[in-house]
Amino acid sequence: MHSYLLRYWLAEAGIDPDRDVRIAVAAPSRMAAKLAAGELDGFCAGEPWNAVAVDQGVGRVAVRAAEIWRDGPEKVFGVRAQWAERQPEILQALLRALLRAAAWADAPQNRPELARLLSRPEYVGVEARLIEATLGGTVFHHDGANAPVPVQAGWLLSQMMRWGQIPRRVDIAAVARAAYRLDLYEEAAAALGLPPPAAVEVAGGFSDGRLFRLESAAAYAESFSLRRLADG
Repeated sequence: MHSYLLRYWLAEAGIDPDRDVRIAVAAPSRMAAKLAAGELDGFCAGEPWNAVAVDQGVGRVAVRAAEIWRDGPEKVFGVRAQWAERQPEILQALLRALLRAAAWADAPQNRPELARLLSRPEYVGVEARLIEATLGGTVFHHDGANAPVPVQAGWLLSQMMRWGQIPRRVDIAAVARAAYRLDLYEEAAAALGLPPPAAVEVAGGFSDGRLFRLESAAAYAESFSLRRLADG
């Protein structure tokens, strides 16, 4: 997700992410140290690593993910399709546990305790004050934040197509619906008495004002002036 948001942001400014800059991968926990050492000029990572760099005086935040795609997705819980079919009860128990945990984390009164837990060395290993400072605008649960909405998968696939990482013949809508199993989420949510998420076929909130429609994902990928489409 970070890679495609970074590419989107750079391309919006006319910077080719494959030719004008070099994008490398490193552990988020090492980003501030690498920035301080001059090993990289900038980084894209989830909090609290941005806050760590600012706190250490080695960097500043140029743009936040929500400024590129408001309410865009972040992490996912994914399993192999074969495992999901063999272990449906275990999968549902895991989904229910994740939904309960997300609801707990969403409650403002629980944020200090959440930060304390995450600060433990076996988890994030960063001071609780820095973690808590980054949790203010984070949504973990409400408004169907946990739902695997296929339109979000479709946008990611459209960016893969845009940069020549998948061929143009790929049926993005079909792949998105097969990968993001909304039915499994709805089963777990119903068991907890939660309402099903609203049907979403269009994604907005992008920094360039564009709208993404799942059924016209390929045309969306082709609509950018800065792109690298693959044949096929």
